[in-house]
Amino acid sequence: MKFLEVLTIIKVKPHKIFFISVGLLYIIFLMISFFTELGNVSRLRMPYIDDIPNNNYIPFSTIVAYIFNFDHYNLSTCFFNTLGNILIFFPLGIIAPILFNKIYLYKHIIYITILIRGAIEVLQYNSTMGVFDVDDIILSLVGSLIGFHLYVKSLVKNQQS
Repeated sequence: MKFLEVLTIIKVKPHKIFFISVGLLYIIFLMISFFTELGNVSRLRMPYIDDIPNNNYIPFSTIVAYIFNFDHYNLSTCFFNTLGNILIFFPLGIIAPILFNKIYLYKHIIYITILIRGAIEVLQYNSTMGVFDVDDIILSLVGSLIGFHLYVKSLVKNQQS
C-alpha cells in the first residue's frame, strides 16, 4: 500500500497530507545535512586542535567568539555555524504546529526543538561526525521560534480578515 493511500484511508485531510510530505522531506534534509558527506556543514565548523574535537558546553561561547573575533574565522564557517543553524530550523516552527494540533504554544516549540537538536548534537558527538556545541542548540531554537512566531502572526492576521 502506498503512503498516500494509507493517509487517505485514515482520513487525513489533503492539506495535512501536503504538510506531512513536507515534514518528511524536512527530516530527510536534516539527516543529510548533519550526517553525510553531502551535508558538509558539520565538517566546515569542526575546530580541531591536534585531532581532538573541541566540544562547547558553555552557552554563547562560540557565538561571542564569532562576533568579537570575526577576522580570525573564514566567512563560510561563521555563516554555517550561525545563520545556517537558524535557517535550517526555521521551517520546524511552521511545520510542527501544522502537523500536530497539540503544538500551539511557544513552550511546545522550545521543547520539540531542544529535543530534536539535542538528539542531533548527541548523535554528532557519538558518531564523530561533528562536535557537541550548545550554541547550535541555542541558534536552532532561535530559528524555530522565529518560524513559529511568523506562523502565529499569519494565523492572527487570517482570523482578523
